[in-house]
Amino acid sequence: MANPYTLTREMADKIVAAVRSDAECKKLLPGTTAFRFFAPIGHAGTARNFTNAFLISVAQIKGRFQSEAVGRRTVNDRTDEGDAEACTGVATATARVLNKLAGQPGFEFLLGAGPQDRLPSDPMNDFHTATQVTVTPGKAYVFDWHATLSLDCPLIFPSPTAFKAGRPVVRYTHFWGWT
Repeated sequence: MANPYTLTREMADKIVAAVRSDAECKKLLPGTTAFRFFAPIGHAGTARNFTNAFLISVAQIKGRFQSEAVGRRTVNDRTDEGDAEACTGVATATARVLNKLAGQPGFEFLLGAGPQDRLPSDPMNDFHTATQVTVTPGKAYVFDWHATLSLDCPLIFPSPTAFKAGRPVVRYTHFWGWT
């Protein structure tokens, strides 16, 4: 069994594999997307949010020239998609997957998961939500799939405080555990 006071690579592997295998998460975080161009700076999801907001605006303008019912449906369709694909939607979906597995065989270390919000304390950080993962004996870490839009490579923060500050952070592919 892994050291219960740290997040080991084995634990992170199980967390990432669980999210990677979920159908809803696969839909929200597709294997191929042009937005990953912004992943190295942690803003792949931000780029997708801006695109969704632009498309919603176009749908609203288009809706003004259509019947009211058709226009409202077009805007609502785009808005629903944008909400699910936003950081809050990704955090909710990933937390749902992890909460189903908490305490199950192989996931005895996992106590639960939920959204973790960040309000910017400096201009370099934005309003953002990621997934707080709590492991035995109550230590919390933050996994951010929205920043990279990658099922295989979320950012990992050593605590909610670090997430709120925007650092330190490590990519899952470079993560070997915290002791």
